[in-house]
Amino acid sequence: MGAPIDASWRSILSWLSAGALPALRHASWHAVRSHVTTKYAHCSSALAGLREEFSELMRASDARLTQIASTDLFSRYQNQLTYFQSGYSDLKELIPQTASAMGCKTTNAAILFRACDYMAQLTSEVEANEKELQQLSAQVSALEIIAAQYETMAAEAPSSNSSSLQARMLQILLDDCFSSFVEQVDFSSYATITRTLLTWVEQLAAHNDQFKKTAGQMVTLPFTLR
Repeated sequence: MGAPIDASWRSILSWLSAGALPALRHASWHAVRSHVTTKYAHCSSALAGLREEFSELMRASDARLTQIASTDLFSRYQNQLTYFQSGYSDLKELIPQTASAMGCKTTNAAILFRACDYMAQLTSEVEANEKELQQLSAQVSALEIIAAQYETMAAEAPSSNSSSLQARMLQILLDDCFSSFVEQVDFSSYATITRTLLTWVEQLAAHNDQFKKTAGQMVTLPFTLR
């Protein structure tokens, strides 16, 4: 590319080194000017060729860039860029807004940092929920064991008709005794309690010493509770 220029300058330098400088002192001005003009023309011609080659390279580069822009590679690049921008927008919508970020222009880097912080927060919450779930699972297991034990005890307990009949008879007796107790025993004062309670006991079981002993304990109950 630069060979014509180098050759022209080498010819000038060789001409000067070959004794042209002393000869110029004795040559006419017109001869010197003609020789230099000839050498300059060679250089100008070589420079023009170089400029033409450079222009051709520039035109080829522009054509290559246009070709690349029209290829599928450039189209895929544009699609990926659009996809990334859309992904940043969707990520920004998923991240909760903070007070410091409101009203400020959010960059893609800021979105990524906030996303990392939010993921760390969610990870901590998930770990805490897992621990709580493990504790609740342990409680459920313990309750299931207790329930199974009670079911076993209920299955092993006797369920005869005589036991149910005795319980029902005792319930009727106690209900009747309680009704008469409420009707006949006066709780307005200790004196009335003693008088009415003893009367109720004598009417209910005059010849039952054990029942009278129990009634005596009932009379002294107010003193023992103080």
